[in-house]
Amino acid sequence: MATAPSIKGSAFSSVIDDVRRLRDEGRLGSDELEARLEAADLALIDEKIQTALWYPIESYRRLSELLLDVEGGGDPESRAAPTPPSGCGRPACTCSSSTASSARRTRAGASGCSASATRG
Repeated sequence: MATAPSIKGSAFSSVIDDVRRLRDEGRLGSDELEARLEAADLALIDEKIQTALWYPIESYRRLSELLLDVEGGGDPESRAAPTPPSGCGRPACTCSSSTASSARRTRAGASGCSASATRG
């Protein structure tokens, strides 16, 4: 028996929270929600999302596209990964030397660079 593609509630909850926020702020009206989403999607907006349960990936897609249109202005570039912080310039560096935490500095040395901790 085939199962429908699904997404875990722990990941799904963030898109639901964002749609709820937009609705509560008045940026998404019930007319627009009803026009853009299916009845099952609308029910999920008002349901408590359980982090351990699985939810339909198609609902996630529709809700994400709605968020893209409302918050991203429909621009697919708003889906792009964020620009990594400017670090020290070493390969595989994910630090931002000016904002490196003291814990990272302790593990990685005085520079705060995570790449320096992995070098041999």
